Amino acid sequence: MKQIGNRLRELESKDLSRPEILKTLYMETYPIFEITGALRIDSSKLHELSERLELFLMRCPSGHRFFDEPALHAGNAHYCPECRRWFDEAMLRDEIDLEIRRLKEKERQTI
Repeated sequence: MKQIGNRLRELESKDLSRPEILKTLYMETYPIFEITGALRIDSSKLHELSERLELFLMRCPSGHRFFDEPALHAGNAHYCPECRRWFDEAMLRDEIDLEIRRLKEKERQTI
């Protein structure tokens, strides 16, 4: 995997929007804290983009892409064929929610 700065420059050279870049880097399994740092995204923007793009429904915690197959989704549970297990939405939201909290704390400290 390329360093995030190099990958970010590649994506910017393709004139992708910030949400498209966020989604691409997230699907390429870069750590969310590196993504927010590279894109200079604050907690409110991450929350807004995460909800709009439904980032938590794109991949499992191990980074495997979820398939758009109705049989693999039930209520608030989603099945990852690679992991061979179900994940509830709370678990899928954990990584992003923790990053939002980290960013909020960082923002409070810089006020």
